[in-house]
Amino acid sequence: MLKNISIKLKEVNFIALTGIIIISILLLTNFVKVLKYSYFELIDADKYINLSNNVEYFIPNDNQYTEINQIADNSAIKFEKNNSKNIYFPENVQKVWLKLKLQDKQASTDNIMYIDCEFIENIQFYMPTTDGKYVKEKPNEYFIFPYINLPENIDFNRDIYINSTWDSNVFNLLLAKDSNFYIIQNLLACFYIGNLGVLLGMLIMNMILFFSSKDKKYLFHSLFTGSLLSLLYCLSGMQKLILGFNSNNRLIALGAMAASTWVLFIYSYLDIKNNMPVLNKFFKLSILFLVLSLYISEIIPDGFTYNILYLHMIIVGLYILISIYSYFKFGMGSIYYLVGIFILFTGFIIYILGSYGLLEWNIFAFSICYPAASIETLLFTIGIIKQIKHEKEVNNKLQLEVITDKLTNIYNRRYFEETVVNKILQLEKEKSLVSMLVLDIDHFKKVNDTYGHSAGDMVLSETAMIIKQCLRKEDILVRWGGEEFVAVLPFTDSKESTTIAETIRLSIENHRFKFVNKITVSIGIAEKDVVEDFHSWFRRADNALYNAKENGRNTVCVCYTNEIKNNS
Repeated sequence: MLKNISIKLKEVNFIALTGIIIISILLLTNFVKVLKYSYFELIDADKYINLSNNVEYFIPNDNQYTEINQIADNSAIKFEKNNSKNIYFPENVQKVWLKLKLQDKQASTDNIMYIDCEFIENIQFYMPTTDGKYVKEKPNEYFIFPYINLPENIDFNRDIYINSTWDSNVFNLLLAKDSNFYIIQNLLACFYIGNLGVLLGMLIMNMILFFSSKDKKYLFHSLFTGSLLSLLYCLSGMQKLILGFNSNNRLIALGAMAASTWVLFIYSYLDIKNNMPVLNKFFKLSILFLVLSLYISEIIPDGFTYNILYLHMIIVGLYILISIYSYFKFGMGSIYYLVGIFILFTGFIIYILGSYGLLEWNIFAFSICYPAASIETLLFTIGIIKQIKHEKEVNNKLQLEVITDKLTNIYNRRYFEETVVNKILQLEKEKSLVSMLVLDIDHFKKVNDTYGHSAGDMVLSETAMIIKQCLRKEDILVRWGGEEFVAVLPFTDSKESTTIAETIRLSIENHRFKFVNKITVSIGIAEKDVVEDFHSWFRRADNALYNAKENGRNTVCVCYTNEIKNNS
């Protein structure tokens, strides 16, 4: 049963690793295509034009200047020029007016103006028309980025005005031909769906591995992958497309959930409870904070959620330092895990710094966290598989050491009593033949007394090796104690056992031992009767060995069932 489970688990691990390699290749190919058709074309002025540094802005006080007729062509209002490549304002800005003027060569009837941010809401465009009016346009949100089609009768001699309720988001105002806009939106959608699909695949794969191996590391990694999937689903704008809403507060809540499940995974993966018990209280407090922030982020003001985000980043950073320290100090975890965490953390740091205006906001900044998350889950899964495989190898090695005789490298008496006896009972249930050989080295005490215990140890080791070579694959050999060995021969009667025993006896007799030269063995044989218990069977084999010794040693004797009956 255990062997079958082990084989199935190895098959699952092989399939998992193969799937990971294929997904990695597809993911990398997709990302290169997105970069080729989006980022590099985005900076091509003939196809994509960034209007952000042509924008002027005005920040009104409270509820002043809420209508376009209060703003347009009002010489009393002083607009300031945006000198940055992106459009970004601090958290305390609640409302802002933007204006810009397009040149005739920059636009035509098939051009689209869009904003590269999924979280911009309550935004209106006021487009000047040739009849002297302003047409209010609400962005179309059926794509990832909100956009408007420029009206056919747009007046290029007047300013375009944009009114937005600010939510501390950075964005670019871009102009593109409709065909190019649809290409970039479709590619981004495929890119997001592809990465979310990778996370979903890793989630399913980790759950399969958990149910196969019952190892909690896979379970906690599944929880983390699921929460990361939810976070990126919200971040990508898919939630807005499917459910019709997006919010920064929900994003913070999902970030708290991802951080919580990641900390739980680290706690299990690095076995902090046993390896670093001094961190147990810190772990409990950090989990408590992350879980509380998961709930309160939905009800507190937006400004405060960013303070929570800072604390999340500090906690995550501390656990990354703990992971690095535990790997290099104690060898816990794996290099796959460290590389994965570094890639994931770097991807989200670039996204966060870009969203705060500290880095240039472009397609690389807002899309890098998706492949970072996918690569991280791939590497995490590989790391967990390899770590669990290593742990099993170590445990198997330790178990083998417990049941192996160190001197002769064959099984010991403990293995016989814990495992071989059960195998004998199984053979008995199947009504299969089974025989036992009990072997003893003749005059072994004289070897120790004459040549020393080192020579005696060498004799024991070489004798075990010779016996093993003479036995078949299905036969089981153990060192019973001292100079005595026991061999169990499944599916073998006393006649065939005698042939095997004679082969062993002659092989040892003809072997030249170092220092000692000649050694002989006496062997007792007993075929198990279906009605006798193990102890009676062993006693018959031991009696046969005694008879072999009495008959001058270096002989093979068989004790049949009727001989015991006659003696009794």
